[in-house]
This record gives sequence, structure tokens and C-alpha cells, in this order.
Amino acid sequence: MVDAESSGMPKGSRRIDGFVVQARRQEQPEPPTQAPTWAVVALGVLLLVGLGFVVATGHPALYAFVAVMVGAGVLERALDGRTPSWGEGHVVADIESDGVTFRAYRRTVALAVLFFAALAAASVLFVVVWTTPGLDLPMFFGGFALVLAAGLVYAARLIVRSIRRVDIRLNADGVTAVRVLGASETVSWSSLLAAFPVGRAIVLTTSVDVMQWPTDRLRADPVAVAAIIDRCAALDQHDRPSIVAVIEEMFITPAGR
Repeated sequence: MVDAESSGMPKGSRRIDGFVVQARRQEQPEPPTQAPTWAVVALGVLLLVGLGFVVATGHPALYAFVAVMVGAGVLERALDGRTPSWGEGHVVADIESDGVTFRAYRRTVALAVLFFAALAAASVLFVVVWTTPGLDLPMFFGGFALVLAAGLVYAARLIVRSIRRVDIRLNADGVTAVRVLGASETVSWSSLLAAFPVGRAIVLTTSVDVMQWPTDRLRADPVAVAAIIDRCAALDQHDRPSIVAVIEEMFITPAGR
């Protein structure tokens, strides 16, 4: 099945989207970090009360502050939509001219940078309204300082994670991690000993080293990807048809989406 991001695939490639047989999980992947429910409720109440105060006050800087905060919220939701929620054995892979690529979600770096910039702009506006003479702000409004400080730290972590994300490519040369800025590292098939998932990463052990590649933004279940890499490592040939055949042998059913 070809999904909505297929337009970004290289010409002539096609996409696998479905489920494969895989080794039983040795551990559950770490769930994505989420704010506790009480924090979400508290922030919602703070925003609603703050919005009521802004409407009553009618100060332009306050309107700008609320608008930027809403924009930051929209960007965070867009980023959250690019955090994978893996189904067991779910595989999304692009079959290309020289091999198979398991891709990470696109545009996450740009969204994370915009999210950070929106929070930085909101912080500047907060200082402006907090120090404006004659604007009598209630004490609860100071709570936004904590929200903004926590948000900036969170946004900075998202930028780092997005920059670290990798696409994992399998071809005749071996298993390659292609990073967002174009750098890559390859583990040759001859040196690969094992591949297995640990938390939200795939670990490749070789005859000389251990590689660990993050899977925070990977569109495929890392447990399934590790199982595919293991099976491909046992092949005599590692051309594209052989790699695709391994996936097809493991294939159960297309994703119903």
C-alpha cells in the first residue's frame, strides 16, 4: 500500500506497508515521553483563564502573546503526529533501485525549529507584557514563565532528537544509517553479527564494534526491522531481489490504512 508521503519517494520506487512475522519482543519499547494528565489539565485551565483576561484587558501585546502560544500548540501537535505509534511487526519500507530503505518521518527538524522559535517569541512577548507599566497582571499570569521555560527545554530536546534521526538502508554494501544532514555509516554484511532492538534504538553488533541507531522517528517497528536485518545477514547474496524476498517471506497482510 502506498501512503500519503509516497510523493517524496524517488522515481521508480514503491512502498511496502504492512505486517511481517517477527521474533517475540524481549522488551517493550520505551513509550514516548508525555506530560502527565494533571499538567495538561492545569495548562488548559491556565490558557482559558489567561484568554479571558486577555479579552477583558484588550492589550495588543497580550493578543500577540496568546496568538503565538496557540501557534506553538499547533506546531507541537504536528510534531506529535510524526512520533510513531508502532503496531507489532508493522513495516513501512521503500523498495528502490539498489535496495530497501526504512525511512523516518520527514520535516521533523523544521517543525521542531519552528516550535522552538514560537516559544522563544512567546517568551519575549511575555517579558514585554509583564514589564509594561500600568498593565496590572494577576499573579496567575506568572505561571506562563514556568510553562515557557519547560517548553523551551522540551523543544530543544525535540530538535536534537530530530537531527539524530536516521533512515536505515539495506543494499549490497550492507546496512547503512543515513542521517538528516546527509552523513552516513555502513555496517558491511560480512562484519555484521547480530541486530536487535533496545528501547527506542536498533543495536548492530559487528566483529569490531557496536552501533546504536535511534528509532524515535522511524516509521517501521524497530523489532521487525531488526528481525529483517538478521535474516538478510544470513543470505549468500545481498542484492535488492534477495532483500525484498526476505521481507515478502515474512509478510502477513497489508496495513488496513
